Amino acid sequence: LFPDRDCFHVEKNMLSESILTEMSDNSTDSISSLNDIVKKLGVLRDKILLNAEIKRISGCIVTGTLFVSLAEYYISMLNSCNTISIPDAFGAISQSACERANSRCIDGYEEAFLNLRGKLPLDSSEISFWHMSASRDAIDVYKTWTSGLQKQNVNRYKLQLEEKLKTLFERVSAENAKMCEQKSLKIINELYRELEEKIHSNVYQDFGEYDRDRRRVRARFFELAPKHPSALVVIHEFMEDAVCSVVKRFINKL
Repeated sequence: LFPDRDCFHVEKNMLSESILTEMSDNSTDSISSLNDIVKKLGVLRDKILLNAEIKRISGCIVTGTLFVSLAEYYISMLNSCNTISIPDAFGAISQSACERANSRCIDGYEEAFLNLRGKLPLDSSEISFWHMSASRDAIDVYKTWTSGLQKQNVNRYKLQLEEKLKTLFERVSAENAKMCEQKSLKIINELYRELEEKIHSNVYQDFGEYDRDRRRVRARFFELAPKHPSALVVIHEFMEDAVCSVVKRFINKL
């Protein structure tokens, strides 16, 4: 009927059209007929997609999502009795696309952090390297999703994305620091337990004897604890209290 169009008949190779509605019929003929129709529809779909002309606005390929956004913009303008213009429409769909890309990149970063959480705590260099890698991946994805869109919107939302990633990393960094502190406290308490027992048993004859063991514990702590500023705070405060307590103990013996 339409020799100049990309379409053709999907012939029903069956005796009764009831096969199309009786999906519970498991006969070989029924399944074969339905499979044949599905294959022909697939061929028709591929032919249409392969021969369809790519639509562009200001050099940007109009995807299905952008087309829907464009249609929504036109409908909104018509319903509000406003003037429709291509530049305004392109700006509107660019903004919509940038918002979606921004949201997906944030979701990707947060998902990456959820996968990382089981490995915490990490050293300062490790958590910083992770952030650099995760944020770079997010920015790369954003650039891919916004390629060809209105530069003004692309740049504006890129800055918003970068600021949001910084804020998210502050949360990640704070959680990592807290876990580093907890791990450091556990390590120093376990290492110092031996010295506590010696102190209460009056094993140490002088402060120098105690201090040698204290230095050994301190060195071992730095081997086991995360390489993080919170670990330095823990060891400094712990040793300061411990030394003061031991010094008072020796003074009272005099």
